[in-house]
Amino acid sequence: KLESTPLQEAVWRLRELETYLICVETLSGVLSRGGLRSTGLRELARVLTEVREDPAYRELAAAMPRLLSLISGIGSITVGINLNDGLVPVEAVLLSVNEEPFGGTAFLEKMTRRRGDSAGIGRLHSSKNSEYRGNPLMIPLFKDLSMVMEKAVKPLAEALKNFTNISASMMVHLRDDFLFYLGAASLMKTLESRGFPVCRPRILDADSRVTRLIGMYNPDLALQTSPGGSIVPNDLTLDGGGRIWLLTGPNRGGKTTYIQAVGLCQLLAQIGLYVPAVEAEIGVCDRVLTHFPALEDPLKGTGRFGEEAQRLRSLFDSASEKSIILLNETFSSTSYGEALYLAQDLLRVMRTIGTRGIFATHIHQLAADVDELNADTGGTSIVAGLVAGVEIAPDGDIRPNFVVLPGPPTGKSYAADLAFHYGISREQLLAGRAVGAGSA
Repeated sequence: KLESTPLQEAVWRLRELETYLICVETLSGVLSRGGLRSTGLRELARVLTEVREDPAYRELAAAMPRLLSLISGIGSITVGINLNDGLVPVEAVLLSVNEEPFGGTAFLEKMTRRRGDSAGIGRLHSSKNSEYRGNPLMIPLFKDLSMVMEKAVKPLAEALKNFTNISASMMVHLRDDFLFYLGAASLMKTLESRGFPVCRPRILDADSRVTRLIGMYNPDLALQTSPGGSIVPNDLTLDGGGRIWLLTGPNRGGKTTYIQAVGLCQLLAQIGLYVPAVEAEIGVCDRVLTHFPALEDPLKGTGRFGEEAQRLRSLFDSASEKSIILLNETFSSTSYGEALYLAQDLLRVMRTIGTRGIFATHIHQLAADVDELNADTGGTSIVAGLVAGVEIAPDGDIRPNFVVLPGPPTGKSYAADLAFHYGISREQLLAGRAVGAGSA
């Protein structure tokens, strides 16, 4: 590990202070234009004003041009090399420190140029991207150069001692925040450029336990859509009329995409960003708790259902009436009867806690029994049904339309239709075997 020299440390500190001045002045200029509604940005503008009015800062700003001049006049050095009778370099000395850097040129061209220019008589060799493998004679020469350069910048090091109390850490801490929000702004502009709406949500207090979304869509799906393409938007309301929704519908009908969109809208709103929707009212939540199918970890030895149970236990231990719980195909690893019983208990707990949530499931009986579940369980979160719709084509093919609306379950996942669509129905598979046997 190479240790930095006093020269390097002085130059590094100078560049840090220069960057600090540039950041403060640039941000102050942007934020002073007025029209700020963000509490955080208004506070940042106030802090920057205090920084710029500080005497130490003003002294640094005034001294910076002079400090930079102390290193800007060092562009190259002139070296004298003595040769022996065999024209082998045997001695070397530093001759001068120059303002202009050297360049390289051909020998004949050098002979025709005026004296005093900064071009060498051969090709310019660089060690910027490679390890030094030159003449050992150069090693003590480099040491001499280091001493000369340290003497040259000694006034800089002395001057920088006056600014030891100035810290650029504030700008370092702000860097990630600004990068995040610049990335967020870029995301929103990208969505709009592709024809997808974004809106500034109306933020409601946590006690409201309300989420209302009009024209909502999943931004991940939108980003995967070709420019000019379209996706199906949907609405959602989580309030006193229905805070827990049981979402049923066909396979590949958009249920997972819908749940993801709800979670992303909630998170984007709560970190101060626009949301992918036409209109949005977002009641602040303390947590967005999700349970999606995960690959089984054989090292745990609990099996897929055991892992589901552990994750659900942890999820509900941290849930409150101000949480949002999103469950996707939970208990799909067990039998239908067991899954129905367990899912009913989960819903009763959610209703008792008073949380908001969506449970996407193929357990249609669960959605059919919501009235009974609401009647026999106390709580302020009403359970209701959502259905992802389908369309029947003229040829009889079943196609999801990705429209999610309140309503009772249809009782069908259209698995048989999907199997036929993908060529894996019983008839199709047996027909394939018959063809194979005939060809044999």
